[in-house]
Amino acid sequence: QQPVFEAVGVDFVGRNYAMGGMPSAPELAPCVETVFGLDADVISWDYGMTDLGRYWRKAWYSIRIAHHPNRPSMVDINLDSGVTEGDSFPLQMWTLVTRRLEDLGLTAFYLQPSASRIVRDLIPDMFGLNAQQINDTPEYVRNFKCQDKIEKGDPYCDEQRFTIPNDTEHCDTHKGRVDWHPGWRAHAVTGNLMAFFMIDSLVEALKTLQQEVVEAEQGSSSSLSDGVAATLMERYQAEQDANYKLFHEQFNPDIMSDPLPLLEGLDDAVKPYLGDLFGSENVICHTALLPAEARYRGYLTPTRKTTTTSTTTEEEEKEGDSWAISPLRFDEGMPRNVADAL
Repeated sequence: QQPVFEAVGVDFVGRNYAMGGMPSAPELAPCVETVFGLDADVISWDYGMTDLGRYWRKAWYSIRIAHHPNRPSMVDINLDSGVTEGDSFPLQMWTLVTRRLEDLGLTAFYLQPSASRIVRDLIPDMFGLNAQQINDTPEYVRNFKCQDKIEKGDPYCDEQRFTIPNDTEHCDTHKGRVDWHPGWRAHAVTGNLMAFFMIDSLVEALKTLQQEVVEAEQGSSSSLSDGVAATLMERYQAEQDANYKLFHEQFNPDIMSDPLPLLEGLDDAVKPYLGDLFGSENVICHTALLPAEARYRGYLTPTRKTTTTSTTTEEEEKEGDSWAISPLRFDEGMPRNVADAL
């Protein structure tokens, strides 16, 4: 995926900021800028197991992403996590939030559970194959399905759920290898579906841009380098501004309660403050959570880190021992919108 985006001058950076067993609210929701960074273009929601039955969490998290200063897209994945087979109500609740945001002018997507199921139905079953036939199977589907079960069953799906034979470098020492966590092949299915979608969107955007450049140049004596590109960028920016203006004008927490009770389970004592909780635009979190971009960069702690890649090592993530002094001031290493807020 990175080479594809690099070919059009886009530096694609993926940050793995997952937190085991963490719900999307109340701690993460107001701190999306602090945790995921102010430069995020896409933020995912993958909290089906921990948010199930408390739909207000996803509503709050989603609205906070909508207030993010960089205006990122939101992508929901694993919508059926924790859902009993045949129970469509949670899926209605999850997807309603996404559709509501879209109605309000925001960019929001969700990965349909049916897409993952279609892929998994097509995966060859290893049961009954001999050793040579199994070895001839492509790596990403080898020992993925056994006895019509994903990551379970004989001959090798159980034992190779998290590992690869003769490979101790990647998975053999990792924590979190429990029954309710998917193995690397299942994660690869989700990752590839998301990657294909993003690449398809990129190609579609390039085709649209190419066509609009041609049309703009036909009605202008200027070439692309002489101003057409700037004109198109101004138009796109104006369209996005209009969408976000629509969101701020129309949004009200009550919108999330009709026709399905998205705020169900929220403490009655909190409801009078929904306008502030959902609508506050400038939030600073001095969070204890890790991973958190603000802590890696040291905005509110003594040690500032500038790494932006997904290869940050554990040693690089450590902060200074002294918490007595926080750099609450603007300097060249701090984004302007952070400094303004401080």
